[in-house]
Amino acid sequence: MTVRTIVALVVVLLGAIAAVVLSQSYWRPSETMQLPGVVEIQEVRLGSKVGGRVAEVLVREGEIAQPGQLLVRFAVPELEAQRQQQEGRIAAMEATLLRTKNGSRPEEIQQAQSDLESNEADLKQAQEDYVRVERLYKAGTLTRADYDIARAAQDRFKGRVASSRAHFELMKIGSRAEDIALAEANLIEARGKLVEIKANLEEARVIAPERAVVEVVAVRQGDLVSPNTPVVRVLRAADLWVRVYVPETRLGQVQLDQEVTATIDAYPKRKFKGKVFQVASESEFTPRNVQSLEERHYQVFGVKVRIDDTDGIFKAGMAAQIQFSPDNN
Repeated sequence: MTVRTIVALVVVLLGAIAAVVLSQSYWRPSETMQLPGVVEIQEVRLGSKVGGRVAEVLVREGEIAQPGQLLVRFAVPELEAQRQQQEGRIAAMEATLLRTKNGSRPEEIQQAQSDLESNEADLKQAQEDYVRVERLYKAGTLTRADYDIARAAQDRFKGRVASSRAHFELMKIGSRAEDIALAEANLIEARGKLVEIKANLEEARVIAPERAVVEVVAVRQGDLVSPNTPVVRVLRAADLWVRVYVPETRLGQVQLDQEVTATIDAYPKRKFKGKVFQVASESEFTPRNVQSLEERHYQVFGVKVRIDDTDGIFKAGMAAQIQFSPDNN
């Protein structure tokens, strides 16, 4: 083994020893643990399932939208027309169902009886005319055409009497159970279609589901937007946290629901309350933007801390310091 090789091995060995010593001295447990982190906010993309032409944009980027606030409205005249048509159909079906359940009115029954009596009188007259014409035709005083006309008139009035008698009997009996069931089923189907149309009309309005910061408004008045396209991107004001990375050797100082304190550069003297709500189940290498180059070799666990930010001070991307105290374990 050459002298150069021996020197190289010694350097490597000393470096390894130094790394171990440095790590042990750096991560020596203390009463408190303070770690740097970055503020993150849950992003939500809002849009419409029906799309259409943008009629109004009622919010600007950077504004804080309140729950239920209208952000963007689409013009959907075809859906409005469908709603009106369906409401008209339902009104007609309701009237039909009511009439089917209640049966015929006395006036309608009386009218059907009068029609039957009138047709029976016409039939009687037609039968008498046919007997007279048939006798004259056989005597040779009338033509075959006169005979055929009289017979056709008699048959025609027979048909009218049969039809009016059936109608009169139906009026007296009233509606059958299956007729009522069919009318009710048709009405239920029509009402369901109206609910669907109204749901689509609601989709023509993009509404803030909760208090949120409007990050991006991607449309302007007059734009034609296809269905299921996000048009507004918001940040959930109530879903804000700071992500920190805890070394594996210090993970025992972190527990779920543990109360911590946070500070940010914008308010260095102010301490904000926070609570641990997630600890990663898998370790990872230290991210570049949090720790120094030497510390990237160590395994860390991501931890999310929810911050009590009622004043809306924290912004996505801010640097923050999280302090874990043994008293809060």
